[in-house]
Amino acid sequence: MLTKIKKNESFSKAMLSKGASTPCDEDSNFVMELPEWADENKIKIAQRFFILNLNAMVHALAIGLGAVAAVPSILEVLNFTKKSSTPALAYRRYKANAIHSQIWYKYPIKPGTKAWKSLETVRKMHVVINRRSLNSGSGIISQKDMSITLYLFMGFHLLMPERFGIVGSREQFEAFNHFWRLIGYMLGIKDEFNCCEESLEGTRNRLEAIREDLLLPSLQFPSTGYESYTKTAIEGMWYFNPLDNNYEAMMFTMKRVMQVPGYFYFWSENDGEVEKNQKIFDSMSILQHIRIFLDIIIYEYLSKVFVFRWIFNLIRMSFGILDVYPILALRRFGKKFAYVKVLDSKQNK
Repeated sequence: MLTKIKKNESFSKAMLSKGASTPCDEDSNFVMELPEWADENKIKIAQRFFILNLNAMVHALAIGLGAVAAVPSILEVLNFTKKSSTPALAYRRYKANAIHSQIWYKYPIKPGTKAWKSLETVRKMHVVINRRSLNSGSGIISQKDMSITLYLFMGFHLLMPERFGIVGSREQFEAFNHFWRLIGYMLGIKDEFNCCEESLEGTRNRLEAIREDLLLPSLQFPSTGYESYTKTAIEGMWYFNPLDNNYEAMMFTMKRVMQVPGYFYFWSENDGEVEKNQKIFDSMSILQHIRIFLDIIIYEYLSKVFVFRWIFNLIRMSFGILDVYPILALRRFGKKFAYVKVLDSKQNK
């Protein structure tokens, strides 16, 4: 049973009004500075926390993609860039995202580090895309959309960790919140729109507001092209993340944790949409039923046990070989697409 969290209604209103019309950085000559509240010790705790829950953390991130892409304004900009229109392009886009997040979790976040260069690169990329998208009439990368995108990386992790088998102390969850509050700040998200607040409780209130008022309506009435986009994205991601590859199972899991009516597994979760729920399961293959069952067993039960959690982490780590030698992508897309770099040689130093 999920813990009921009260949403921050004023945050929802601000996001839907001012946040939707306020762009991210418009000037590529921005200056990045660490805020006074940045805590190096909390950053280190958060980075260790990620490793301790590696498998569950990555799974939650992969599931979150389907939720965030449902927002029409985000999907429009994603489609505008034409960087996810084929499995090969989707592979490169989300492989690059994965590399950036790996860098943030691995290196100190301070001037001159690889993490700092990575954050600068991502922020500059957003400025360029925002300018091009605006000029083409496809809309802006708004503060609202930036904050919702941040939700992809940490929303499920803090709002419903029990659904993904993420285990930690209050100190670790607070540090994780601090880490992503800092990432959002460094990427140009203003405090009033950042889904992460100073306190863990405040962040959860904001995350619940995003879930209920911004993501849930989009998932109930998805835009044209949503299914096509997410199928292509998940297919592309398989070449560096083979553990999260069943589209129907992943979408069911995502809609279940997002509490989309009809998407429940246990009778205790019954939201009254029994007929819809039956139709959903009747439309699935036996393999999809098995995959959903296994995901629930692995993440909601076994991952909470130390021994199993480490076994799953080791299995996930073993696929790190695909970072060095992307054999799956090489066989499908060739060398030109398979190797992805996010920083040039000078930035890597």
